[in-house]
Amino acid sequence: MHYLLLPLFVLAVALGGCADDLPVATQGGSTIMPLAVGNRWSGVTTLYENGAVSSQFQDSVRIVSALERDGFTWYVDDDGLLCRTDETGLHPSVSCECLALNARYPAAPGDTFSTVRVLVLLPSSQVPVEQVVAWQVVSVDTLITVPAGTFHCYHYRTVLFAPQDARLLKIQSTFYAVDVGPVLLEAYDNDGSAPLILSRWELSSYHLE
Repeated sequence: MHYLLLPLFVLAVALGGCADDLPVATQGGSTIMPLAVGNRWSGVTTLYENGAVSSQFQDSVRIVSALERDGFTWYVDDDGLLCRTDETGLHPSVSCECLALNARYPAAPGDTFSTVRVLVLLPSSQVPVEQVVAWQVVSVDTLITVPAGTFHCYHYRTVLFAPQDARLLKIQSTFYAVDVGPVLLEAYDNDGSAPLILSRWELSSYHLE
């Protein structure tokens, strides 16, 4: 399940550029995403159409292998997505050549980071359109209850907008619990007058090696 680690609306894009000069945060004693071969996060995905539930299914991600590249240890999930953590937080990447800071940790509310330009192939067009993805820390202690339990979470907001007119197109809210990983993900379409929910993933169980 790619979207545990990357925003939903970035999954099918060809990356057109990477963030430069990522901010360096002070090293914390824990991690925002525990990475080890065998770690697994299972949950329930709910898809919506026009605000109403259209389908629901079990979905999970599992770390299946690790590889060394460019001095870093990258972990590979069962969809082939690469990710790693360091003193700045979580870095997922479809390839090791282009990455963005996806979940800054440690962090403070209001922190903004990792502005990335991407080429998005929209359903209504055959030509990729350049858009911009930006991340922000909303909160560092949001209490979230899901089937797996109640967790104190970092709340990250990812936004996709058109650089031509700064129009906000899509929003994703991601909630990570320190030393647990992803707890809740919600994606919204912002094309109309108000955000409309597209999908919701809730953690139902997890296993950490």
